[in-house]
Amino acid sequence: MFSPLAAGDILRWAAGSGIATLIMFWRLDHLLPDNHRPDQPHLLPTPGTGTLLTSLRGVFFCLLIGIMAVPALPGWTIWLPGALYSIGSSIDFLDGYYARKENHTTVLGSQFDLDLDGFGSLAAPLIGVWIGQLPIWYLLTGLARYVYIGLLGLQTKQGLPTYDLPPSAQRRVLASFHMGFMSVALFPVYSAPGIALVAGVFMIVFLSSFVRD
Repeated sequence: MFSPLAAGDILRWAAGSGIATLIMFWRLDHLLPDNHRPDQPHLLPTPGTGTLLTSLRGVFFCLLIGIMAVPALPGWTIWLPGALYSIGSSIDFLDGYYARKENHTTVLGSQFDLDLDGFGSLAAPLIGVWIGQLPIWYLLTGLARYVYIGLLGLQTKQGLPTYDLPPSAQRRVLASFHMGFMSVALFPVYSAPGIALVAGVFMIVFLSSFVRD
């Protein structure tokens, strides 16, 4: 048999991934009014190759999060989380390139890319904990962005001043290292006890990127 997953597990995986995909495209539809260049108000006729690639990245992340609907991954399917996350993350190096190449850098594309960065950063630790490759406390890395956004929203409601994190090349480098670590951690190559120490180091370094200078 090609897949050791039972038919019921495949259906649960498809359902979980499908719900996540619908939510992702709902978010994309919500952002369509921002399909314009940052310095030009008129809408562009198409989302562009860059945004299409970002959507493809999101589909891989949705397939990844859908694994949580499966009680266990038997046989070779234990390699799926690492493969799905690695492929999805690698697309992150292409969408921005094509957006710039086609002169199709848009507010939509930038925001959608950030949304999927956050989703991928949450989905990967969730699956890592689910399959027993990562300690539960590593979920803090996936929740960090959402906690930060929540705190900004709370300050805004209270009438307090808020400040976005300034652009930082160092933060992008740290994010790239984090993606690389997650790609390795989700493969069943290293045992959970051995990877916990490395996870702690990466978590501290990653969370430090949310601290303003």
